[in-house]
Amino acid sequence: AHVLVIVSEEILATELADIIALGRELICDPEWPRKAMDGRLDEIRKCIACNECLHRITTEGAVACVYNAAAGNELELKVIPAAKPKKVVVVGGGPGGMETARVVALRGHRVILFEKDGSLGGQARLAVKAPSKQEFGNVIEYLSHEVKRLGVEIRLGQEADINHIRAEQPDAVVVATGAVPAGPGIEGEEERTVVFAHDLLRGAVEAGANVLVVGGGAVGIETAEWLASQGRRVTLIEMLEEIGLDMPETIRANHRVMLDRHGVAIMCRTVLVRLQRGSVVVKQQGNEQKLGRYDTVVLATGVKPNDRLRTQLEKELPNVFAVGDCTKPAKVLEAVYQGMKVACEL
Repeated sequence: AHVLVIVSEEILATELADIIALGRELICDPEWPRKAMDGRLDEIRKCIACNECLHRITTEGAVACVYNAAAGNELELKVIPAAKPKKVVVVGGGPGGMETARVVALRGHRVILFEKDGSLGGQARLAVKAPSKQEFGNVIEYLSHEVKRLGVEIRLGQEADINHIRAEQPDAVVVATGAVPAGPGIEGEEERTVVFAHDLLRGAVEAGANVLVVGGGAVGIETAEWLASQGRRVTLIEMLEEIGLDMPETIRANHRVMLDRHGVAIMCRTVLVRLQRGSVVVKQQGNEQKLGRYDTVVLATGVKPNDRLRTQLEKELPNVFAVGDCTKPAKVLEAVYQGMKVACEL
């Protein structure tokens, strides 16, 4: 946003143009021009060029933005000052939790945000590992800046349990604890060989030189890109007829180019069956075949809600709400929308 503002001002000042037109940037942040004029550049939501807005227009007939939940929902999601300030605890510092905290604070409530890790961002911090997804870091940058600017009390490195929350005596609790990796049991599975993509991306485990990535959705594709960009030999298998079906078509095409450029071998309509005597056995169109030996098998086969705390709180405390993957795994767009919706209703 800083560079775009500077370039735009130079163009106008040198009279190379009389008007600067913005497209996706104004979907992401309709107040872009006002913030730029006021010098509030750090408050601008920077478009991450994910094309989710165009994808939603063409598939659903309505605009949407990954982290501007009000786009297309202006009449529904109105940030109105609260009649009576409340004390609200938010558990989880991913995009859904941060958006909840941001809007709750905007409305005049006191907010305490618990995050078990040492930094904000949640699983969004893993997404930026892919070479083609660096701009996704803008989501974390904007939301973390805003919750700090608005005075949210942030407690990093503290995993909240029911005792921590009860001690705060909150008027409401919003749980945004995300999801944990899920994967099928694999016959012949070896602990040192089979790892989850999330653990790999966060640095908990290392991959070998020859890697098989299981699952061709967004996480699998981005993990394969990241590994291949480091010089590893990577094969990506997907049970469906095409990879990236959970991505906008334009973004899927870009990823396909990157995978080809890095030499990633792609096998669709392929299912991992078992590890057998050091080899990987897959089933492709009904026929089993051995792919050879891999140093590491990476599972990118989905996630399941991390809803333990939510379930416990709902039994013992009133006014408990949940947003994001801890309710049902979905995209960042859905988590941010749910966060803003809950915050507007508190």
